[in-house]
Amino acid sequence: MESTLRQWLRERVIAFVLFAVALLIVNWAADVVQFPYDAGLYWDLSKPSLLGAFPNTYRGYFWPYLLMPMRALDHWTTSDAHWAWRVISSLAYSAVFTGPVAEFFRRCFGGRLSVARRIWPALFTLAIFPGLFLYPLSDLPAVLFLICALRLLVDSRHGTRWMLACACSGGLVAAAYNTRTIYMLAFVLMLALVPLFFFRGRPMRIRAFALLAFVVGAAIVSTPQAVINKRLHGVASPLVSTGALGESLMTSQLYWGVVVQRYETSIRGDVPAASFYYSDPVGIAFNARNPDYLADQTILRYAQEVLSHPLFFLGVYGRHLVNGIDVRDGMVYTYGLSRDKALWSLLCFTLFAFCTFVLCTRESRDWKEWGYLAPLLVVVAGILPGAIETRFFMPLYLILFGAVATCLEWGHFRGQLRRHWPSIIVGYLVLACVSLAITSSTMAELHFAFP
Repeated sequence: MESTLRQWLRERVIAFVLFAVALLIVNWAADVVQFPYDAGLYWDLSKPSLLGAFPNTYRGYFWPYLLMPMRALDHWTTSDAHWAWRVISSLAYSAVFTGPVAEFFRRCFGGRLSVARRIWPALFTLAIFPGLFLYPLSDLPAVLFLICALRLLVDSRHGTRWMLACACSGGLVAAAYNTRTIYMLAFVLMLALVPLFFFRGRPMRIRAFALLAFVVGAAIVSTPQAVINKRLHGVASPLVSTGALGESLMTSQLYWGVVVQRYETSIRGDVPAASFYYSDPVGIAFNARNPDYLADQTILRYAQEVLSHPLFFLGVYGRHLVNGIDVRDGMVYTYGLSRDKALWSLLCFTLFAFCTFVLCTRESRDWKEWGYLAPLLVVVAGILPGAIETRFFMPLYLILFGAVATCLEWGHFRGQLRRHWPSIIVGYLVLACVSLAITSSTMAELHFAFP
């Protein structure tokens, strides 16, 4: 037992140090000295002077307040390199990726862990989405909050401090929602999963107390937001306002998603606008044929249109999915045009196909893994109808990387290739051609203004 604990500790420490060093090297090489747009907004909201005086904004308080110590340290230094952010974020991301994230995926998919298997998902996430590590954006911390919450629940039913674990889990899911509002879908789903899945088979009294502890933890984390909303809007709501002018951001995203297949942000100085929109001609034509649909922009009306035109919206969502996994703009704030990165697109698809193949052909499977993964998948599903940025699909890639890291056995993988190589090659070529055809047609619809 002692030797096993020593080995586990050694693996974690080595993996933590290696990935932290890798992150520091990437930060040093990228040398990001300015945080533009959303990253700059979060950084500005983390000014220590705003503590207790959060401004009228449609961003939650949690992530800016978590950034506040780093912002304060940067203010005390004379360097513009944001070294406090670089060092502290590198250490924090390394600790979470090589610890709770790796262990969550092992519990989810089975398999085993080692130093290399702990680092694998982290390195590939860094390679595909480097901008999420380099800038103080909300996407990465939100998904890490959720995974840590799930990690606590996985073992809580067998522990002696299960109520504390449930309370901490609820707080972390509330933090994920406050950081990125689409995670409200995960929170709502977790309200059902806590008593029905994570504590299945336990007495009803235990299930009820587990759910109560989860809600109490969420309420504690949401209380500062309620105080902020009471001061600014006169309503002590724990929810994050999702519209700068009171409109619903979710509704706007749904309607934007019909005419925009994807969008990205550039920090080049020689382009007409910072935001690039890749329009959907089929969606634009659909809107032109349905003026009443645009006049009544509500979620109910959108749902009615989906039920009335299921094949059209299925096509929209399919194109969004293909464009979402086509990560040409992993830096988030790009210098070059994504339409010039077809080779990178093919490499991304190949990596996605490889990971999906490993996930689908692994030896051991358990229905419970879908309960563990459901909160992560529902977030991606919720994003799918709206206007797409590829960084929104990072949780899907992270799931695939976690499956490969814990389940890949080269002997079994080679056996599958030898037995099924003709169908694997044909399937890969067909799907790669479909992906490239969709993404190439998307890249041809570049606009520098909202279509």
